[in-house]
Amino acid sequence: MPGGEKWTGVYQHPVFGELHLVDDSGQVRGRWQRADKSAWGELAGKAEGNVLHFSWSETKYGFVGPAATRKGKGVFVFERDEKFAYLKGQYGIGEDEVGSKWDNIRLNNRTPNPESIGANLPGTAPVSGGNWE
Repeated sequence: MPGGEKWTGVYQHPVFGELHLVDDSGQVRGRWQRADKSAWGELAGKAEGNVLHFSWSETKYGFVGPAATRKGKGVFVFERDEKFAYLKGQYGIGEDEVGSKWDNIRLNNRTPNPESIGANLPGTAPVSGGNWE
């Protein structure tokens, strides 16, 4: 990794939206919600220097069954210039680690919160409890 840098951060992609990454001693996990709010996903992997190999899954909101979730692998390379940090990456479907481009720019002064992204439809509260008598 470039001096003083870390994987932890919020990264932006025009289609995949904000990717929230957290690095715990080289074990990196993260979540994203597509910019159009059609799906959400999560990834986890092991970082070695400025390279992260990961497994990912993405689930479409409102879908059920096998068509609802896609899975695969991917790789990010962390890069930095004078102003910004970037993830230059690719992801593949199934066992493929490459195939489609996935480049991101880190948003400065943002704290990642992967737990804020999940299975609930965008703009809805989680379903809970209730008096069902």
